[in-house]
Amino acid sequence: MSRSVSYLNNSEFIIYFDNYSIEEEFEWSDFEEDIKYQLKQIAPSLEGLKEVWDSNEVKIIMENGFCEIGISDYCGLSSVSIRVHQNIEEQSLINLAINWIYKILPKFKNLSKLRKLGTFSNGEGVYERKGA
Repeated sequence: MSRSVSYLNNSEFIIYFDNYSIEEEFEWSDFEEDIKYQLKQIAPSLEGLKEVWDSNEVKIIMENGFCEIGISDYCGLSSVSIRVHQNIEEQSLINLAINWIYKILPKFKNLSKLRKLGTFSNGEGVYERKGA
């Protein structure tokens, strides 16, 4: 059985990156810092985190009162996913958080160069480059 890159549980949206050429740990760190910088430009209220994990494969890199943003990599395919902050329990605040996420979503989507087309029954994902 095959598989694809992981993402945050209960994600509202996921974007993908082709990082097949990243071989060194410092190159991955540069990629992660670049993503954080671009996200901060989109939503200045986002704050960076260090070593917070959603699962064994998804690292939460930024958050604010509304959302959490996670990053993952598998065999050169990276995902950046956004979800409602897991500390929010009240439905009215969840709705407010979802509205905030969808407000920044157009700019968030533009960070990615890949579009996911679908997933095979074996779990393997199929992607295309945007504009191709």
